[in-house]
Amino acid sequence: MNFFEHLDILPDDPILGLAARFAQDPRSQKMDLGVGIYKDASGRTPVMAAVKDAERWLLENEASKAYTSTAGVEGFGSAMTPLLLGQAGLQTSCTVQTPGGTGSLRLMAEFLSRSGVANVLIGTPTWPIHGAIFERGGLQVVTYDHLDADGQFNLGAMLGAIETAAAGDAILLHACCHNPTGIDPGAEQWREILAAVQRKQLLPLFDMAYQGFGAGLEEDAWALRLFCEALPQVLVSASCSKNFGIYRERTGLLLAHCVDARTRAAVHTQIIDTARCLWSMPPSHGAAVVTCILGDAVRRQQWLTELDAMRGRIVELRSGLCSALQAVDAYEPFQTLAGQKGMFSNLGRSVDFVQRLREESGVYLVGQGRINVSGLAPQRLNDLALALKAGLRP
Repeated sequence: MNFFEHLDILPDDPILGLAARFAQDPRSQKMDLGVGIYKDASGRTPVMAAVKDAERWLLENEASKAYTSTAGVEGFGSAMTPLLLGQAGLQTSCTVQTPGGTGSLRLMAEFLSRSGVANVLIGTPTWPIHGAIFERGGLQVVTYDHLDADGQFNLGAMLGAIETAAAGDAILLHACCHNPTGIDPGAEQWREILAAVQRKQLLPLFDMAYQGFGAGLEEDAWALRLFCEALPQVLVSASCSKNFGIYRERTGLLLAHCVDARTRAAVHTQIIDTARCLWSMPPSHGAAVVTCILGDAVRRQQWLTELDAMRGRIVELRSGLCSALQAVDAYEPFQTLAGQKGMFSNLGRSVDFVQRLREESGVYLVGQGRINVSGLAPQRLNDLALALKAGLRP
């Protein structure tokens, strides 16, 4: 008997499938601006020097390969928490290590479902599998469009969606460097969002995947800390993939900000119990590397210097693309690029536009024109500007 003969063959993941198509493209002038990993000027994703140094230390000093606890590598949570919430966060939060940010979001969804949260509000466009993660975790996903016709952040639409939610619902928020748009609310807009969330008694869920890639490590945590200072409970998914460059080590964290000590203890045990039935114990290496870096003043400064350089390179590339577009008289249709932050920018164009770029110019983008800005080569900015201009024709 064939137990699985009824199953359909699923299409490739839109992002991973795009990477495969790029690899098969024989054109020498092609550009891979799709997959969301940081790349240096040579097009590689390098291992940070601080990571290499920490790994050397671990090679000499790690005494065991026994399991970690379900909560994760000892010291990892207490090292990561101040990055997210500041030192005060150590008194109001608990953490569980996860296999990457994706694992953290899935653990979050499972925990919310078993805790009685039924609905989560998610603005679109968003990271492609956000909705699927929460749906498969047992929640009902309610979406709304948070961009206006000009591709700008639409605060009114977001506040209107919040008004339709019921007390006890959750809302997913990008802490900084929004994926895929690169468009974050301003400070006053964040305060209005907080006031609406507070009044409607919603539970905020923050996805922090790109801390340090926007305005700076501290600055990128501003909105998250604003909410934690005002609200008794906030959940945070954090990823070390980008800012530590350890993508394949799958290192993430689920943090629960709970002001009440008894609630915090209960939440921690419930999250640990949920994780036990998902992956039992998380992998140790990436978390050990991060803990080693953050716990040593020299390695920490080395890491901060490298992170600053990565952020600076992204800022220069985005500015350079805007200048290249101005030089070919094609800036106006893409002027929203200038105000976007982080590794991604979004052109907000049609699927036909994106397909035309791929077929005619060998420029590979995701969705409605998400650009991995770090994937740009400075010497190819003019080529991309010309390709974008050519793609505008009817």
